[in-house]
Amino acid sequence: MRNNKKILFEIGLFATFAIFIGSIVLNKSLGDMDELWNYNFANCMAKGLVPYKDFSMVQTPFLPIITGIVLKIFSNSLVVMRILATLLGSAIMFMIYKILDKLKVNKSVNLLSNIALLFILKDYFCIDYNFFSVFLVLLIIYLEITLDTKKIYSNILIGFIAGLTFLTKQTIGGFVCISIVIYKLILEIYKYKTTKQKIDEKSIMYRIFGGIIPAVMFSIYLLLNNAFQDFIDYAILGITTFSNQIKYSNLIESSDIIICFLSVYIPISFILIAIYSIKNKEKNLFIILILSLSSIILVFPISDNIHFLVGIIPSIIGNIYLLNKLLKKLFSNKMLPIKLFLNAFSYLILIYICVSGIANEYSNFAKEKYYSKLKHFENIPIDKDFEEKINLIDKYIEYNNQKVYILNFDAAIYMIPLDLYNKNYDMLMKGNFGINGEKGLIEDIKKLDNAEFLVLNKNFTKNWQHPYEVTDYIETNYNNIGNIVNYEIYKK
Repeated sequence: MRNNKKILFEIGLFATFAIFIGSIVLNKSLGDMDELWNYNFANCMAKGLVPYKDFSMVQTPFLPIITGIVLKIFSNSLVVMRILATLLGSAIMFMIYKILDKLKVNKSVNLLSNIALLFILKDYFCIDYNFFSVFLVLLIIYLEITLDTKKIYSNILIGFIAGLTFLTKQTIGGFVCISIVIYKLILEIYKYKTTKQKIDEKSIMYRIFGGIIPAVMFSIYLLLNNAFQDFIDYAILGITTFSNQIKYSNLIESSDIIICFLSVYIPISFILIAIYSIKNKEKNLFIILILSLSSIILVFPISDNIHFLVGIIPSIIGNIYLLNKLLKKLFSNKMLPIKLFLNAFSYLILIYICVSGIANEYSNFAKEKYYSKLKHFENIPIDKDFEEKINLIDKYIEYNNQKVYILNFDAAIYMIPLDLYNKNYDMLMKGNFGINGEKGLIEDIKKLDNAEFLVLNKNFTKNWQHPYEVTDYIETNYNNIGNIVNYEIYKK
């Protein structure tokens, strides 16, 4: 009976997360390019295109493979991606709850911390490889806490998921793969020194074996599709051409008090967690610490709010664990009334977010928003004038006798409704063109004789990662033959 109640509560908790996150994600207006780029990756996979060879991307493609399959099975539309984003966000929040529950954190502290983090992240939830990478890290933490890591299958499974993290994003995934081996080795050495038990080398080897399985499968996929060299070009060598960055100091100087506080506190907390875990021989906390250090890699080199908040999620778990320990010491003699109050308060907040999610959904329908009629963007809220702008440009492209390339970071928003894809041009930002960078793209442009290029009018601000060498070349060497909306039209 108790287990049934727990299962029902957890189903209700997941549903509450989904209602609240969905009410935000599903009602965002069209225009978030991170969302559209991730959709376009999945869209290309659903059409049978091969990453790196047929379309450009710099991260490893596990998430687009999954989302592409879903689009193929259900419906190739942005709405489906937003439903997946809602499920992913809910799964992350639920996984945090489950990890803290396994760590025996007070239920009220667990729920209130979860709700606080939910409100901090609410405007950032989307279907994104950074979110998915962190979800896999949380899954590893959960397995480390719950499984018997002396068993062969446990170590293979943990290694396999670490390998999938590498296939989701190679930077954080590489560190995660190294981390699961390093902390296991450290724990085995510590066990040997304190108990003289033999070091279990096999468990480490099984982890390595598990991690190699996804890498081998991915390599075979690339080789069969003649895309291995393209993968090296875009996902490994090409990253060296990415020269732009957002410094970590921007987070510290942020006007958002929560971001400012966390950007200062989180690095300090790594030291606190390390001291506490070593002093108190807290194995699970030590594992969380090492994986938190791997996840923080997401923050660099683009230290903006979303990369930071996603990257610190595992470290937040370690800090909640420490907070729970502190509260137990402070209120050990007065715990019952405080516990009752916190229980009541946490359940009230859960009811509130569930009701507010439903209310948000209702109010969005009541506002009679305009919903897009563009192909693949159907039923997505959009500004009517913006949709008209997309239609004007799309009609110009569709009825043009020449190939038209949009040389701007938002090209995908115009190409997706036309079911067109122009490899290096639909995500026109530094670091996305392979090892030859902007010069390589200019050489490609020189070979395009029967083509027109749309370049953003100088009165409009270009993206901070804009490849100016490319558009400067066009503006200097090609003829301006007119304009459409906010673009100048250039031709040889």
